[in-house]
Amino acid sequence: MLWWISQIVDLCVVIWLRWMRWRLAFGLVLLLPNSLKASVTQLEPGVFEVADWDWQNQSLLLEGQWRFFPMQLLAPNEARARMSEAYPLKIPGAWNRIPGKDGQPMGAHGYGTYVARVDGLPDLNTPLSLRLQYATSNYRLFWLRSADQDADIMIQAGHVGQSKDESMPQFLEKLQAVPSLPDSGPVWIVVHVSNYHWVEGGMFYAPELGLTERMDRAYYSRFIGTLLLSGMFIMLMLINLSVYLRQRDDKFALWLVLLSAIALLSTSTFFSQVYYFIFTPSLRAHQLFRYGQNAFGTLILTVFNQLVYLQYPRQAKRWIAWVMWSIAMLAQSVYAFSPFTMPIPVLRANQAVVLAFPFLVTWQVWLAWRAREENSGLSMLSFTFFFATLLNDLLIVFRVYTGPMLSSWGLLVIVFMQTQLLAIKFAQAFEKTRSMSRALTELNQSLEQRVALQTREIRSLLTHVKIGIFGLMGSSKKISKDYSQHLEILFEDTRLEGRHGLELLLTGTDLMQDKIDQIDQALNTCMGEAEINFQLNAHVLPTTLKRRDKQGQVHHYELTWDAVPNEEGLIAMILVTVNDVTELRKFESVAQRKSVELAMVGEILGIREDEFRRFLSDARDLLQHSRKLLQSSAQNQERLGLILIDVHTLKGSARTLHLSRLTEALHFLEKNYKGKPLDADAALRLQNDLDGALLILQDYEDVAIQKLKWDADESPMVKVKKELLEGGFLAIKRLLPNLSAEDAQACKPLCHLLQIVSEVPLEPLLKNLLQNTARVAADLGKPAPRLQVHVPMVSCNKAMEQLLRKILIHIVRNMMDHGIELPAERARQGKAANGLISIEAEAVADSIVLRIRDDGRGLDLNELARVHGGASDMSESMIADLIFKEGLSTARTVTDMSGHGLGMAAVRKFVEESGGTVEVVLEPERQGSRRTFHLCVHLPLTGFTNHSHSSGSAA
Repeated sequence: MLWWISQIVDLCVVIWLRWMRWRLAFGLVLLLPNSLKASVTQLEPGVFEVADWDWQNQSLLLEGQWRFFPMQLLAPNEARARMSEAYPLKIPGAWNRIPGKDGQPMGAHGYGTYVARVDGLPDLNTPLSLRLQYATSNYRLFWLRSADQDADIMIQAGHVGQSKDESMPQFLEKLQAVPSLPDSGPVWIVVHVSNYHWVEGGMFYAPELGLTERMDRAYYSRFIGTLLLSGMFIMLMLINLSVYLRQRDDKFALWLVLLSAIALLSTSTFFSQVYYFIFTPSLRAHQLFRYGQNAFGTLILTVFNQLVYLQYPRQAKRWIAWVMWSIAMLAQSVYAFSPFTMPIPVLRANQAVVLAFPFLVTWQVWLAWRAREENSGLSMLSFTFFFATLLNDLLIVFRVYTGPMLSSWGLLVIVFMQTQLLAIKFAQAFEKTRSMSRALTELNQSLEQRVALQTREIRSLLTHVKIGIFGLMGSSKKISKDYSQHLEILFEDTRLEGRHGLELLLTGTDLMQDKIDQIDQALNTCMGEAEINFQLNAHVLPTTLKRRDKQGQVHHYELTWDAVPNEEGLIAMILVTVNDVTELRKFESVAQRKSVELAMVGEILGIREDEFRRFLSDARDLLQHSRKLLQSSAQNQERLGLILIDVHTLKGSARTLHLSRLTEALHFLEKNYKGKPLDADAALRLQNDLDGALLILQDYEDVAIQKLKWDADESPMVKVKKELLEGGFLAIKRLLPNLSAEDAQACKPLCHLLQIVSEVPLEPLLKNLLQNTARVAADLGKPAPRLQVHVPMVSCNKAMEQLLRKILIHIVRNMMDHGIELPAERARQGKAANGLISIEAEAVADSIVLRIRDDGRGLDLNELARVHGGASDMSESMIADLIFKEGLSTARTVTDMSGHGLGMAAVRKFVEESGGTVEVVLEPERQGSRRTFHLCVHLPLTGFTNHSHSSGSAA
C-alpha cells in the first residue's frame, strides 16, 4: 500500500513541479515585498507612534531608528533626559561603525545604551508584556514611565559590563509583563548592551510589545512547538535505530539516526529555552552552546548529501561528497577554536557554505528526479521545501525582513520523508519476500513430481550413456544399485550391485599393491567425514588407468572422483566415472607422430640435399666419437669436457640448420651434464642420452628417405663411394713416383679427375659455409651480414673440409652473438646496419693462414679479466687468449646459442688436433677497454692442394 501511495505522490510531484516551475518564482517576487513591510510608524529617530494600534490582532515590533550612547552605560532617567544627544542607530543592526567617545569607530567589542520613546500606548486597563529575543551578546532592559524618576531592571540576559571579565553572554528569550500605565502618556525603553565575545555588537532583535494574554500564548506556543519538534526528532531517531538494529547491512537507516540526532541538537530554539535552565550560566557553557549552533549546520548538510549518495548512487557526485565532508571537518576545527570571535570573512564564508550545500544536494536530487529514479519525487519535494526554509532563515539573519525561523521544520520534513522512503523500501522488500514465499510454496508442492521426473530421466541416462558411472557406498565401498549399464560392458560382468567397487575397478590394472592400499586408505578417511577430507586426499586417487580385459588387451581409462554429501554435510558416497579412451589415445599418438614428422619435413625442406647428407654424416661421426670417449680410460672430467665440446659443436650445426628437435635434445644434454661429476650413474645416463640423439638423427634421415623420397644409393654424396674415390686418389699419388715418366704422364689426367671429385675448392667452400650466417642473424634479430672472402686457388681434402665446417660454425656464431651489434647500436656509432665478416687466406711456408675478422664492437679485455677472476699480472695478449678457455664466457645469460663457454674452446681443440694453431691478434684500434682483433688460424698445408699463387676475388 505504501508503495502505491509513493508512486502516486511521485507522479503528482512531477506534474506539479513542471506546471509550477516559473509560477513559483513569479509568486515569490510578488509576495516578498508584503512580508518585508515595516511594522510601526516612526515620527523621528527614537520615537515610535502607536496610536490606533490593533492590539487584539498583532503585537508591536519596535524596529527602526533608536537613540544610542556608544561606550556609555547611562542610568535610565539620564538616558531619558539626554535622549536628544544620542546617536541615531537602526534596530536591528550592529554598532560596529558608530563613532565612540574619541570619534573613532568603536568596532565589534564594547558597550552602549539604547533608548526609545513609545507614544500612544493604551491605558492601565490594558495589560501589556514586553519580549526581547536576545541581543549580542548580553543585555538588560528598563521600562521607564513618564512619572518614574528611575527604573529597575525588567529583563536581563547574562551580565553587562565595561570589560570582558565583567561581561558574560547569554542568548535567551525572555517575556516580562510591564507595569501598569497611569495614563496614555509616553514610555521610555532603555537597554544596556555589552559585547566582548562576538564578531558584531548590537541589538539584532527589536523589542516586541503586545497584550499579555497574546504574548503569553505566542511564547508558550513557540515553546510547545519546540518541544514537539524535538520529540518528533527523538521519535524518528528511535524508529530508524530500530530499523538499523533489525537490518544491520542497511547503512541508510544508520545515517538517518545520525541525522535525527544532529537535528535534535541543532534546534537552537529548544536549546535557548532549555539549555540555560539545565546548566549554570557560564562563559564555557555559552561557548559550547554557540559551537553547537555553528557546527551542526554544516554537519547536517553533509549528512544530507551522504543520504543522497546512498539513495541515488548513479546521479550523486563523488567529488561533491569529498568537498562537503572536507569543508565540514574544516569548519568543525574553526568553530572549536573560535566559537565567539570568528572573523567576519569566516562568518560570511560559513553563511555561503550553508547556502551552497543545500543547493548542491538539491541539484543532485533533481538529477535523480530527471532520471526517473524511484521515489525521487518525494525527495525532490522535501529537499526543495528545506531549501526554501533555509533561505527564509538566512534572509531573517541578514535582517532583510522579520519572520519566524522555519529551517528546523524543513529539517523535520526531510528526516520524515527519508524515513518514509526507508519504510517504503522495506515494505517493498517485505512484499517481495511474501511473493518469494508463495513461489517457494508452489515449488515445494511440485517438488515430488519433479523428483520423480528427474529420477526417470537419470535412470534413462544411466541406461543409454556410454560412460561407466557408479557410486561407492559407505566404508564397505560397495557399488550402489543405480549404476550405468555401460559399466557392465567395461568390466565384462553383470549384476554389479553390492560388489566391492574398488576391487572390481583396480583388478588387472598397472597399479602396484602399495598404491592400491593408499587409494583404499584415502577413501576410508573420507567416508562419513566432512567434504574437506576428500579435497585433502583427492590427489591420491588416480585419474588414468591401464587395465587388461579378459582377452589380454590393454585399455586406457580416464577416471573422475566426486564426493556426494548427505543432509548433514558428511560424505555418504563417492561417485566414480570411468571412460574408455583407448581409441582416443591411439588417435592422439598417431596425430602427435604426424605432427612431429610434419615439423621435421618442414625443417628438412629448408636445407639443400647435399648439405643435409653431409650434416648427417658429420653428426654421426661426432656422436660416435663421443660414445668412444665415454668408453675410454681417460679421466672422467676430461672425457666429459671433450664430449660436451662435440655436443656443443653438433648443437651449433643443428641450430644453424634449424633442426629444432635435435637442437633441443642436445641443449638439454649439455645443460644437464655441464659442471657435474661423471660417476657411473651419470655415465650410464649420458650413454642413453647420446643414443637418444642418434635415434633423433635416424628419425630425420628416415623422414627424408620415406617422406621426401631421397634415395641414398643415387646421391653423389654417398659415404662409401666418396671414400673409394679418396682411396683411389691417394693410391695413385703414391704410385706416381715409382712409375716411368711415360706412365706417370699418362696417369696425370686420371689423378687430376680424382682430385677434383675427392677434394673441395677452398673459396666456394668458405662462401657456402658463410651463407649460414643469415640463419644465425635471423635467430638473433639482426640483419644478415655482408661477407668477403679472399683466398688463394687451393683445394682441401675431406678431413680439412670437416675441420673448417666445425670451427666456422663456432666462430661465425660467436661473431654474430658477441661481436656484431644490433642495428640501433650500429647506427649510433655511424656503422651500416649490416655487419661485415671477412676471411683472408694465404699460403705461408708449410701452412695455410686464415685471418677471420668482423667490424663489431671488439673484445672487452676488462670484462674478460673480471670473468677470469683477476688478471693483474697478465698482458693484453694473454687476457685475449682467455676466450679459448673452456667454461669462460662474458655472456650475461646462458641460452641454447651461447653462454656455455665451449664454442671457442672447441675451435682450439679441433684446430690443434689437426696439427694447426689458433690465436687472437689484437689490432691498434681502441674504444675504451675494447680492442679490435682478428682470429689467425694456421692449418697444415698437407690438407690442401695449391693450384696457383693468385688470389680469388672478393665475394
